[in-house]
Amino acid sequence: MFRVHFCPQLTRSQLDLSRVRHDHRDFAHKLNFRHIMFKSKLFHVDRRLVIVLLIASLNFGIGINWGLPRAVNPETVAPWELDSVAPLQPLNEAYYRFTRSGQVPVYPLFHFVLLDLVYAPYLAFQFVSGNLEKPSSTFPYGLKDPAVSCRNLTLLARLLSLLMGLGVIITIYKISKELFSAKAGIWSALMTSLLAPMTYYSKMSNLDVPYIFWSSLAFLEYVRIISSQRLRHYICFGACAALAVATKDQAYGFFVLAPLVILYSLAQQKTGRVTSTGVLGALGSRRILLSLAVAVMVYALANNLVLGGWQGFRRHVTFITGPASKPWRMFPSTFEGQISMISYSTELLIEIFGYGSLFLAIGGICLAIRNQNWRAIALLFFPLSYFIFFFGMVGMVHPRYLLGPSIILTPFAGSLIADLLTRSRMVRLLAMSSVVASLSWQEALTANLTMTLIKDSRYQTEKWIMANIPSGSTIESQVSHERLLPHLSGAYLVYLKGQDEGGRPIPADLSSEALRKRSPQYLLLGSFGFSGDPENWQDDQSIKYRSDLIGGKLGYKQLAKFETPYFLGSRLIVGTRPTFVLFGRID
Repeated sequence: MFRVHFCPQLTRSQLDLSRVRHDHRDFAHKLNFRHIMFKSKLFHVDRRLVIVLLIASLNFGIGINWGLPRAVNPETVAPWELDSVAPLQPLNEAYYRFTRSGQVPVYPLFHFVLLDLVYAPYLAFQFVSGNLEKPSSTFPYGLKDPAVSCRNLTLLARLLSLLMGLGVIITIYKISKELFSAKAGIWSALMTSLLAPMTYYSKMSNLDVPYIFWSSLAFLEYVRIISSQRLRHYICFGACAALAVATKDQAYGFFVLAPLVILYSLAQQKTGRVTSTGVLGALGSRRILLSLAVAVMVYALANNLVLGGWQGFRRHVTFITGPASKPWRMFPSTFEGQISMISYSTELLIEIFGYGSLFLAIGGICLAIRNQNWRAIALLFFPLSYFIFFFGMVGMVHPRYLLGPSIILTPFAGSLIADLLTRSRMVRLLAMSSVVASLSWQEALTANLTMTLIKDSRYQTEKWIMANIPSGSTIESQVSHERLLPHLSGAYLVYLKGQDEGGRPIPADLSSEALRKRSPQYLLLGSFGFSGDPENWQDDQSIKYRSDLIGGKLGYKQLAKFETPYFLGSRLIVGTRPTFVLFGRID
């Protein structure tokens, strides 16, 4: 790491101590301390990357307090984002000793362990100060002030996501630098930081950014394996891939085809050419066997399969292969269904990147093929494997599911940008204009999404209701989940009617006769499903019910309508940008 230059043997006269200066500045200068410190790899930091990380921190941090839990009853403990694991799921798993003996075992355990470690100092302080007594699995869970504690625990979980999001950007920079150049690394890191889903999930307490973080580390070690074939990279690849899958199961899709490429590259390195005998020999090599053993061991430890968690793991597998996937399938497992899924995925990628950035990524792939940069092309086996073995299996595509494939495309876009900026002046000018336009569009998408969080209509709804409706009034809500309601529980008698827990309409509740029997004082109209948009009602009965309600035919009049402001029509994240219509009984 350091270059140390020894001096030749000194004469006695040169060792005269009276001539030695003790001034610390002179001493530091003679040792060339500054040179050692700043030229060493340990202290070398690309200043351009620091700027990108500062931009990302700003994007990720604004709106991090969106929709924090109210925690006045069990239904308002969760924050507004869908599929959040904070604040209680990690505590629930810890309460049951990480055996999945409590609630529905939706997710693997590893990130819950990390969150409990992050929670530990705060909970210890709460215990010492008397705010936490006799922890329980029922509300208020032993907390004297559950509202404050649940908000703080959620913020801690979101802060961990933010740090992992920054880690993803650093890792993408390193991957691009390994495959292309440092300039390509800066451009790819900047593009990654401006992806709207990346910005959103880096400020939420979901598992999406955490599993992408561990996956990206595995991608980096994969690139280094192909480059150097060192044992430590094999071991790190196995460990990081295992932690990714132990964070969120769908990560497995990335790593089904990667071992084939690794075996191919190892066989080629040993013999100079690839044969079936060479591949079989590589399969039994020490590197492969050790990395596989490490992956199995790390996954077993991360899921507590060693210390009593096996039965809970079986519950988890049964759940995710049945109730958690089959009812939500979007595309049938037919040839036509797969084509429709690929088409829809392409549309979502265009919406995530914009045409400009996506064309840059495609151009970068073409450039890598032209330059025969097979190490870079090998990186594309991850999204290919993911599309075949995850999307193809579950038949579901959502923008957040495309976060991993999206970040893998950014190094190619960065490489094309870096290449174009070395060409003639006219090419550089055109390239920079295109890059600025593409990244500006990405930033606009990100800013639009962040604004919809800060200006969420739920805040307006809550403020208006509290100012205009007497406390204790009955409000019937037709919004998908209690967590998507304004923070009204406690001050009002709020109940959900008209749809089940999955957001599907209940026809028996959506009729004039049923409404007259219930006769709530106020009615808050939202949406079925998770979009938060009453115009999303699609079936005939729901549409007629909504039209009659708005038209005043059901004995109610519209009091107010609350809409989340936005300047771009794109809404990538379900559950954001909701619209509410409040009705009052005419009598």
